[in-house]
Amino acid sequence: MSQGTEGGLRRCGSDQNIKNIAVSGALVGELVMDDSPVNFQRHVAGVNRHSYSDQSKEMLHDFESGDEPSLMQRGLSWWKKRKESQERRHLQRLAYEQRRKLYEAEHGEAHTLSGNPTFLTITGEKNTESEEEKTDEMFKCIRPSKSGIGVSVEIQQEEEESDFWIPEALVEEEEIRSHSFCPFLLQQAQRQAIAMGLPAAIAHCRWKRLYSLARDGDSFDAFLRLVEGHHRTLLVIRTTKSEIFGGYADSEWKAKHQGNPEFYGSAQAFLFRVVGEEANIYGWTGANRYIQFIDFKNSVLALGGGGDVGAFGLCVANDFQKGSSGNCATFENDPLCSEGNFDIVDVECYGFVTGKF
Repeated sequence: MSQGTEGGLRRCGSDQNIKNIAVSGALVGELVMDDSPVNFQRHVAGVNRHSYSDQSKEMLHDFESGDEPSLMQRGLSWWKKRKESQERRHLQRLAYEQRRKLYEAEHGEAHTLSGNPTFLTITGEKNTESEEEKTDEMFKCIRPSKSGIGVSVEIQQEEEESDFWIPEALVEEEEIRSHSFCPFLLQQAQRQAIAMGLPAAIAHCRWKRLYSLARDGDSFDAFLRLVEGHHRTLLVIRTTKSEIFGGYADSEWKAKHQGNPEFYGSAQAFLFRVVGEEANIYGWTGANRYIQFIDFKNSVLALGGGGDVGAFGLCVANDFQKGSSGNCATFENDPLCSEGNFDIVDVECYGFVTGKF
């Protein structure tokens, strides 16, 4: 050993530490002294190749002789690379643990390096525990196929949390006639807020105003005639106190059979209340099936029911002159109006134009 080398080793610590470092380097890799007397950089000399069975080696040889890699070849190649990467990470972690123990033995347990960011920066080490755990978890889903020739991989896709984006909620243009056009009850921002609660199948569709009380009159029969055949409709109500609310129905406003009226409808229905430019959406809770209700004889439309009070979530009656709203178990909604009962100024019902954006 030359004099310059001996001087450099003395600066690194005692002879015992030098021996320990040399042993740890022989165990897990090659330790190369940097220009700085206290910094070391480890270079992993290499890892042992994963041992494969004779059948797998023969199969890989057949794959390598082909012109283009097949899907199975690519899968085996990926699996092989991931296994070697796992072994390299394991060696890196062993080297890190060896140096940490040597340092703590020299300076005492009070000077721990496991969470010291300066030591990790100087040595270039990274905490690979989380990466190793992910790799181990990944290899659990890889297993040899039943034939023994290939491998089987199970992939589980996690749902990513993301905001549901929809384009601008546009209303179908109406033919303007003299003294016949009525302004819409909802502003653009309010329509956009309500559209966030619509089913994805129609969230991109244009809105079409099927019925307007101010335009078509307060006739219950006229309402049913104009919305006939539309299975997805949005009811918007404005009261004498300028409150705006309503509900979405995913089934046609039509009695299912003759006789006493009964509840029906689908779980995609909801109630809403407009507050400024926002809208509070109350979706189906699954508590009951009291979703949609129509009574031809008494000219009543309703959405939601049940609960301790037994009130409708939303109900309009008397040819769209009066209505009521209360807490119901179907949608677990707050009352949509400031008082239990309300007087109606205007009503709109929208359908959705499919195949046109």
